[in-house]
Amino acid sequence: MAELPNNLVIDLENGTDFISGYVVKAESYVDLYNIAKELKNTEHHYKFVTIDTVTALEEIALPLAKKLYQDTPLGANYMGDNVLKLPNGAGHAYLREAIQKIIGWFQSAVEDVILVGHVKDKTITEGGTELVVKNLDLAGKTSNILSAKSDAICYLYRDPDNGNLMANFGDMNSVLTGARMPHLAGKTI
Repeated sequence: MAELPNNLVIDLENGTDFISGYVVKAESYVDLYNIAKELKNTEHHYKFVTIDTVTALEEIALPLAKKLYQDTPLGANYMGDNVLKLPNGAGHAYLREAIQKIIGWFQSAVEDVILVGHVKDKTITEGGTELVVKNLDLAGKTSNILSAKSDAICYLYRDPDNGNLMANFGDMNSVLTGARMPHLAGKTI
């Protein structure tokens, strides 16, 4: 992602020390807010912002999710440390809202936001048959919601034959990938 022209990589896992490019590190949702605010309020040449990784973003968004919950009448007196511990999984909605809010900050500042994430195996049922597929490693419905809002989803991997980095946009049966744009749909680049 660092080689993509006009792309600002936001490193949430402290893993960019050995790459060159436009990179900024963030450790909190406040850091992310300030970066997005600066992008929105100043002239810049960035067309893209890459959030690396959305998996780490989930952890960073937890304090914002708590704040969002505390801003409601039901959560006004909440003193817990993690909304995911709320009864009946109620905290997941606030975490999804926090993640989407953070992504929205960047969507208002650049043309495209790219989310990089880790994958996990997930079992789905299709036509009465259980399939194991790779999906974003996110809690609850967050993966499905982000996927539904995405214009393209690819699986990056190294070709075992030549070591080239490959981006697959939908011709792998075991990975939930795809693209709305015809020039990417079903392609491996």
